[in-house]
Amino acid sequence: MGKKGYRIIICCLLLIVTGVLYTSTKASSVDPGTIQDPLVTKSYVDEKIAQISNNQGSSSGNNQNTNTDIDYAKIYSEVSKYIDGKLEGIGDNTATAKFEIIELEAGQKLICKDSTEVILRAGSATIIGNETGDGISDITIGIDLAMGVVVPKNHLLIVPRDDGRGLQIVTKAYVMVKGEYSVEDEVASEEEVEPNSGES
Repeated sequence: MGKKGYRIIICCLLLIVTGVLYTSTKASSVDPGTIQDPLVTKSYVDEKIAQISNNQGSSSGNNQNTNTDIDYAKIYSEVSKYIDGKLEGIGDNTATAKFEIIELEAGQKLICKDSTEVILRAGSATIIGNETGDGISDITIGIDLAMGVVVPKNHLLIVPRDDGRGLQIVTKAYVMVKGEYSVEDEVASEEEVEPNSGES
């Protein structure tokens, strides 16, 4: 091969290298918003999704017997029902998400369910324990208040179980409660019951 052949090979190689460099440079410097790198807005995406949904709806109406069609409306309906059902369950508990302030008279009992939170704001009360003598957790100072102990004011108490624990009100009290509870009035003793005036 002569000098002319080498020159042709070198020229071809230079053209190939130049072409490769030009293509890679052009590909890396794509301007945003062009066809190579589109810049889109949310409204454009929403419009395209709506078009696809409409196309899917019309094609599924025409080809209901094919296995490749997906009934998006049915899936959406089922997912919506599932989510609504879960949200209804949450909605039932929102009533206990806030503290409720209740006024209690001397002699009444505040009987709490499990996980009920209680704060004595005014008045005085003592702890009502369960049958085995377990008390209520005082979260403020980190101790267990046993049955009969005077309830400190402005302390957060948590009832661990639904087993009859609560507060025995000594003097008129205002209590903040979060959770399920019931108020029981003091049962009158036999001495307080008025005798029947009828003669037998």
